[in-house]
Amino acid sequence: MNELEEKKEVKGRLKNNRATVTGIVIQEFQPDHKNHGEMFYRGVIASERNSGVYDAMQVVVSERVDGIEDVKPDEIIKVNGSFRSCNKEERKLDLFLFADSIEAIDQEDWFDNQIYLCGHICKKPVYRMTPLGRQITDVLLAVNRGYNRSDYIPCIVWGRNAEYAKNLDVGTMIKLTGRIQSRQYTKKIGEEHVIKTAYEVSAKYMEVVEDDSRGNRIE
Repeated sequence: MNELEEKKEVKGRLKNNRATVTGIVIQEFQPDHKNHGEMFYRGVIASERNSGVYDAMQVVVSERVDGIEDVKPDEIIKVNGSFRSCNKEERKLDLFLFADSIEAIDQEDWFDNQIYLCGHICKKPVYRMTPLGRQITDVLLAVNRGYNRSDYIPCIVWGRNAEYAKNLDVGTMIKLTGRIQSRQYTKKIGEEHVIKTAYEVSAKYMEVVEDDSRGNRIE
């Protein structure tokens, strides 16, 4: 990919998939993979909610991003980028925050976890009730990345939005804002029970988009 193509991809991505998350580095950035000779690093940050609960999320960053070589464990950083997915074995999605920029910040300013997505529903929404009686609908969103690629992002919507979203058709374009969150679950593998982590977007606001130009504009 040449420089002009890369700039076009970043510009397109910022329109329909953009995220800003601050958190503390809980797993040091280590070499993860190479693509066309470019090294990418992967680490894990933990972002605190107002409730005091922490969401852990994977961050992938290119060696070309300024400051990556200076990031240390227990440092608080702000990551600007997009939420991406790639296929893993057994048809599982690997979800991670792909960083366009990383910067160290002061501790008192580190509460930040927000994401904007615009894409198409690619699987029939699943409506359910939580044990506490809250309405929730699971939505799998396909967000275009350019060059015939898409990121598949699991999202959850609550309350009245959940009631509305459960009847939406596959192919419907929606835009939403919310936060990236993680949750642990137990999976039985053979005779063992293994603790795994799932990542998803918890939506605070959701809207059906009738026109692509509306949904993809930068607001």
